Amino acid sequence: QTRVESFSPGMGVPDACAAVVVAGPRRPWLPAEVEKLQAYLDGGGSAAILLDPGADSGLEPLLGRYGISVSRDLIVDRVSALFGGKPDIPMVPADGYESHPITKSFRYQTFFPLATSLDLAAEPPAGVSLQALARTTPLSWGEKDYEKEALTGTLRMDPGDRPGPLDLAAVATRPAEAASPEPASDSPKPAKPETRLVVFGERYWNGLCQDHSADDYEDGAGGGEFASAFESFLRNVVGNVIESRALH
Repeated sequence: QTRVESFSPGMGVPDACAAVVVAGPRRPWLPAEVEKLQAYLDGGGSAAILLDPGADSGLEPLLGRYGISVSRDLIVDRVSALFGGKPDIPMVPADGYESHPITKSFRYQTFFPLATSLDLAAEPPAGVSLQALARTTPLSWGEKDYEKEALTGTLRMDPGDRPGPLDLAAVATRPAEAASPEPASDSPKPAKPETRLVVFGERYWNGLCQDHSADDYEDGAGGGEFASAFESFLRNVVGNVIESRALH
């Protein structure tokens, strides 16, 4: 059973929290707030960070510790028009999901309204396991000047834009810094706690951040199944859990 609660980042993460969801922060997190979230992650916590295109979240230094940075672009996808959608609603095709416990049985095409791309370090920081979760189609690109070009009615990929496929979601794990010492007996060793961080370049995702303007796209293309696998990976516990959402 899952209980969802809200909390103020300045007060720190609640002790009973199984996973933190930061969905589209409206203002930048203060350094002291970021430190509290980082301390929670260092102790083996799990978090999902869902970001709006062009937003200054204040979480950039935290993401950088896991080899993730957010591009200053908005993903445009010509494929969306083939399904009656808008170009600013990029699609992740069925083969755009990487092999991972979250996506191991996921074979749906999924739409993500208003998304930005992620940059993943070629060599992650020491101890960090980093991989992409979802990539857009080859006909997508990261538009650097969307608002200006949208007014003209013509969107095109310019030399300064990033060509697709683009990473839209990523997952990073790292052994917890406060891991318990291993038992000396020959009994089976318990799993070591680990930090689990999942980052999306968009926040309108059913299952983590309810926004009914996006439900028609995601629920109709396997979004609910993806959300369930996503949350199960983050919680990584059995029994009653509390999923806390940071208010910002």
